[in-house]
Amino acid sequence: MTNEELKISEELEQLRQQYADLKAQFDKQEITNEKLIRESIRKDLSIVNSKKWTGLGAGLIGLGGIIALSLNLGLRPAFITISAAWILFMIIGNFVRNRQLSSQAISGESTQAFITEIKERKQNQFRWIRINFSIFALWVGYFIGECIHRGLDKEILTPIIVGIIVGAIIGLFLGIRMHNRIIGAYEGIILELENPEASHSILK
Repeated sequence: MTNEELKISEELEQLRQQYADLKAQFDKQEITNEKLIRESIRKDLSIVNSKKWTGLGAGLIGLGGIIALSLNLGLRPAFITISAAWILFMIIGNFVRNRQLSSQAISGESTQAFITEIKERKQNQFRWIRINFSIFALWVGYFIGECIHRGLDKEILTPIIVGIIVGAIIGLFLGIRMHNRIIGAYEGIILELENPEASHSILK
């Protein structure tokens, strides 16, 4: 082998080694990116999955408060029944619509189905917050009407109405805050999975 051939062989070997090193670095970076993506998605899913438990707690507290207040004011059983049915409907509907999500579903062909479900839940989140607030507004009117029908004195009715308004404002603030957290989590998951560069190692 001539010196020129030897030199070319050495250069080719160096190129092969450089390629092997670059490929190893790329594979390592790819694995790191996948771990970071999955960790980010797991954090977002923990927010999403906690929604139904938060709704359960708020619903049970609201149910107990409404029943106790209604009995104390002597409101009609029909009002208590309708109020309880509304809250139970929200609790059960929340559990049915929001089954547990797991990052294990993000693999291969199932990834696209996972993205589709996240997008549907995002749209449902907007839809149901409007429905719940609308029903709540109707319930407040119904409650005030029941209090008037009961013949409560103005001295008793006024602080009750003020309390409802204050409670509604607090509930609205907390509801919108939770809504924004859920929407932010959904959008984060969608962005992670639909970003071609960030999700390459997951979607390949």
